[in-house]
Amino acid sequence: MDNIRIAGFAAQASLRMERRAVPPPPRPVVLVADDEDDSPVDEDRLGYAEGQSFMIEYESSSGELTSRRITVFGIRQGASGVAVLHAKCHERNAQRMFRVDRILSCIDYDGEVHDDVPAFMSMTFGMHPSAFDEIDQRDFRRRWERLRVLVRPQAVLFAALSRSDGLMRPDEVGIAMDHCCHMAMRAELEPEEDELAALSRYITRQRPGEDAILSALEALANRDTRDITRFLASAVELIDIDGIRHPGETAMLNDLSSILIGLKVV
Repeated sequence: MDNIRIAGFAAQASLRMERRAVPPPPRPVVLVADDEDDSPVDEDRLGYAEGQSFMIEYESSSGELTSRRITVFGIRQGASGVAVLHAKCHERNAQRMFRVDRILSCIDYDGEVHDDVPAFMSMTFGMHPSAFDEIDQRDFRRRWERLRVLVRPQAVLFAALSRSDGLMRPDEVGIAMDHCCHMAMRAELEPEEDELAALSRYITRQRPGEDAILSALEALANRDTRDITRFLASAVELIDIDGIRHPGETAMLNDLSSILIGLKVV
């Protein structure tokens, strides 16, 4: 496998993603004059961050409340022992650090509010309960974590492909869902109703960056040939679902298939 070619694909795919605007905020944006939260971190990574994007209500160290859209690229151990999200704030167009114990709620772009922040963090990022300081994590779902790890490479690449034309449509999410569910059933992890809802949200929130795409592509390239073939078949179905083969989608899928199997598929 050509590592330089894989890295180039990841860089180009993430650049396409970066050029696409995030959805409008589901509730009013609230910022303060000085909203930088100085949260020193060490190098311990606590969970995956595939570029999950949503809105947060946040209380700063000075007690001021803000509401903003973020895309999370990393999760680190804070100097205080509390996990910190390394994210892009779309309102400031800048990198920010957000302590998880100061996040009051997370809001999806369709308006759904998640007040149980620890549960949201566990379901979205796979963060271990030890990432939280004195936060109850009895509902941490080990089965969901197995499912999420299993489908992560395909989910990331489906999201990158879907958003290459600027919009992730519900029917595209449906194709990604079908593929991931079939993967789960082959692994004897047939999703239950709450896991199906979590899987849909997990795919829909993704705006994967370069590192996430690179990691996903490397992981998929090391899987069974049948897994790669099934993924590419679903990927073709995804770009065709709206009846239009957008040039960006076609080019990205052909680049992807050329890396994985040495051939263009569309």
